[in-house]
Amino acid sequence: MAVGSRLLLLLHIAAANAAVVMGRAGGLGKQHRQLSPIMMTRVQVRTAAESELRPSDRNSAFPEVAQLCAKGLFQQMDSPRDEVVLASALGNDLIEHFSRRNREKNALLIAETPSSEIVGSVGIEVVFLSEAGYSIRRQRAEDEATMAPRPLLSNLVVDRSYRRRGIAKRLCKAAEAAAKEWGYGEVYLKAVSYTHLTLPTKRI
Repeated sequence: MAVGSRLLLLLHIAAANAAVVMGRAGGLGKQHRQLSPIMMTRVQVRTAAESELRPSDRNSAFPEVAQLCAKGLFQQMDSPRDEVVLASALGNDLIEHFSRRNREKNALLIAETPSSEIVGSVGIEVVFLSEAGYSIRRQRAEDEATMAPRPLLSNLVVDRSYRRRGIAKRLCKAAEAAAKEWGYGEVYLKAVSYTHLTLPTKRI
């Protein structure tokens, strides 16, 4: 199979065990900051260090990434508590998928400024999926024959002030590079709308 295979666009949002009021997609109402090209070139995309993937470590990246996801995915919340609940649920989900608790291959990529502010993130992990992108829990009868370990890209988010500057593309390319290093030729990216699951396809 050629490396330039399919990219199924899926956004993985798992806010398990939390009642979350979902608003319109987008970022919270943060004032847009004008950034110079020089500042943008200093935004570094890298794999989170081992210490940043320890939930109990004071340098853990999980709280900051979870808050970024909560703010980036939903524009309006009924109350500040909704954002706290969502960030907590997303933080627990990130820990389950991108800490040592996950025995499968995984990586958390972050984009950060020179002041160490995390302004973007994406995760990639190997999970059992059918060729059509269904997990074991959601597989259909016809999916059983194609179930296999496949890299799933998830939790892609960029701070609203840093969007439209190529950071998401850099994060995705870094995630794709990790999948290729693991020996895979395709990446699944989960995208969920408010009413249905969409599976558009893109060559990489």
